[in-house]
Amino acid sequence: MGQYFFRDIIKEGIVLFDTGEFIFSESKSLSKEQEKEIAVGNFNKWIKSGSRFLKGTKLLYNNFIKGDLPLNEVVFNLNQATEKFYGGLLLVYTGYKPKTHKLKVYRKYSKNIDENLN
Repeated sequence: MGQYFFRDIIKEGIVLFDTGEFIFSESKSLSKEQEKEIAVGNFNKWIKSGSRFLKGTKLLYNNFIKGDLPLNEVVFNLNQATEKFYGGLLLVYTGYKPKTHKLKVYRKYSKNIDENLN
Protein backbone atom coordinates (compact mmCIF):
# COMPACT_ATOMS: atom_id res chain seq x y z
CA MET A 1 0.00 0.00 0.00
CA GLY A 2 2.19 2.86 1.18
CA GLN A 3 1.55 6.47 0.31
CA TYR A 4 -0.58 6.46 -2.84
CA PHE A 5 0.19 10.10 -3.66
CA PHE A 6 3.94 9.57 -3.98
CA ARG A 7 3.51 6.22 -5.69
CA ASP A 8 1.52 7.92 -8.47
CA ILE A 9 4.07 10.72 -8.82
CA ILE A 10 6.91 8.25 -9.27
CA LYS A 11 4.87 6.06 -11.62
CA GLU A 12 3.32 8.80 -13.76
CA GLY A 13 5.59 11.78 -13.16
CA ILE A 14 7.89 13.47 -15.61
CA VAL A 15 11.34 14.49 -14.39
CA LEU A 16 11.70 18.25 -14.80
CA PHE A 17 15.11 18.57 -13.19
CA ASP A 18 17.53 15.96 -11.89
CA THR A 19 20.68 16.81 -9.94
CA GLY A 20 21.68 13.16 -9.98
CA GLU A 21 22.24 13.34 -6.22
CA PHE A 22 19.10 11.48 -5.18
CA ILE A 23 17.26 8.38 -6.30
CA PHE A 24 13.84 7.12 -5.35
CA SER A 25 13.85 4.01 -3.25
CA GLU A 26 12.12 0.94 -4.62
CA SER A 27 8.65 0.31 -3.27
CA LYS A 28 8.33 -2.54 -0.84
CA SER A 29 5.52 -4.50 0.72
CA LEU A 30 4.28 -3.33 4.07
CA SER A 31 3.68 -5.57 7.05
CA LYS A 32 0.09 -6.22 8.16
CA GLU A 33 0.71 -3.96 11.15
CA GLN A 34 1.91 -1.13 8.90
CA GLU A 35 -1.07 -1.59 6.58
CA LYS A 36 -3.44 -1.49 9.55
CA GLU A 37 -1.80 1.65 10.92
CA ILE A 38 -2.16 3.40 7.57
CA ALA A 39 -5.78 2.22 7.19
CA VAL A 40 -6.68 3.50 10.67
CA GLY A 41 -5.00 6.83 9.89
CA ASN A 42 -6.92 7.11 6.61
CA PHE A 43 -10.18 6.28 8.39
CA ASN A 44 -9.51 8.91 11.05
CA LYS A 45 -8.67 11.52 8.44
CA TRP A 46 -11.18 10.90 5.65
CA ILE A 47 -14.22 9.18 7.16
CA LYS A 48 -14.29 11.39 10.24
CA SER A 49 -13.91 14.47 8.04
CA GLY A 50 -16.80 13.25 5.89
CA SER A 51 -18.89 12.80 9.03
CA ARG A 52 -18.16 16.37 10.09
CA PHE A 53 -19.07 17.65 6.63
CA LEU A 54 -22.32 15.69 6.72
CA LYS A 55 -23.20 17.02 10.17
CA GLY A 56 -22.51 20.58 9.01
CA THR A 57 -24.53 20.00 5.85
CA LYS A 58 -27.57 18.98 7.89
CA LEU A 59 -27.34 22.21 9.90
CA LEU A 60 -26.86 24.24 6.74
CA TYR A 61 -29.86 22.54 5.12
CA ASN A 62 -32.13 23.36 8.04
CA ASN A 63 -31.00 27.01 8.03
CA PHE A 64 -31.42 27.35 4.27
CA ILE A 65 -34.90 25.79 4.34
CA LYS A 66 -35.98 28.14 7.15
CA GLY A 67 -34.60 31.12 5.25
CA ASP A 68 -36.08 29.97 1.91
CA LEU A 69 -32.61 30.16 0.38
CA PRO A 70 -31.31 28.29 -2.69
CA LEU A 71 -29.78 24.94 -1.80
CA ASN A 72 -26.72 25.04 -4.09
CA GLU A 73 -24.30 25.50 -1.15
CA VAL A 74 -25.98 22.65 0.71
CA VAL A 75 -25.61 20.38 -2.31
CA PHE A 76 -21.94 21.37 -2.65
CA ASN A 77 -21.26 20.45 0.98
CA LEU A 78 -23.12 17.17 0.60
CA ASN A 79 -20.95 16.41 -2.44
CA GLN A 80 -17.84 17.17 -0.37
CA ALA A 81 -18.98 14.80 2.38
CA THR A 82 -19.68 12.06 -0.16
CA GLU A 83 -16.29 12.58 -1.79
CA LYS A 84 -14.57 12.22 1.58
CA PHE A 85 -16.51 9.03 2.39
CA TYR A 86 -15.66 7.44 -0.96
CA GLY A 87 -12.02 8.52 -0.74
CA GLY A 88 -11.75 7.20 2.81
CA LEU A 89 -13.30 3.86 1.96
CA LEU A 90 -10.98 3.43 -1.00
CA LEU A 91 -7.91 4.31 1.04
CA VAL A 92 -8.90 2.02 3.91
CA TYR A 93 -9.72 -0.97 1.70
CA THR A 94 -7.37 -0.54 -1.26
CA GLY A 95 -4.71 1.98 -0.24
CA TYR A 96 -5.55 4.09 -3.29
CA LYS A 97 -7.66 7.19 -3.95
CA PRO A 98 -8.09 8.47 -7.49
CA LYS A 99 -7.26 12.10 -8.22
CA THR A 100 -10.77 13.24 -9.06
CA HIS A 101 -13.74 15.15 -7.77
CA LYS A 102 -16.25 13.10 -9.79
CA LEU A 103 -18.47 10.87 -7.67
CA LYS A 104 -19.05 8.68 -10.73
CA VAL A 105 -15.33 7.82 -10.79
CA TYR A 106 -15.33 7.09 -7.05
CA ARG A 107 -18.32 4.78 -7.54
CA LYS A 108 -16.48 2.91 -10.28
CA TYR A 109 -13.46 2.31 -8.05
CA SER A 110 -15.63 1.46 -5.02
CA LYS A 111 -17.79 -1.20 -6.64
CA ASN A 112 -15.13 -3.82 -5.91
CA ILE A 113 -15.33 -3.09 -2.17
CA ASP A 114 -19.05 -3.77 -1.88
CA GLU A 115 -21.82 -4.00 -4.47
CA ASN A 116 -24.02 -1.75 -2.31
CA LEU A 117 -21.68 1.15 -3.04
CA ASN A 118 -22.63 1.02 -6.70
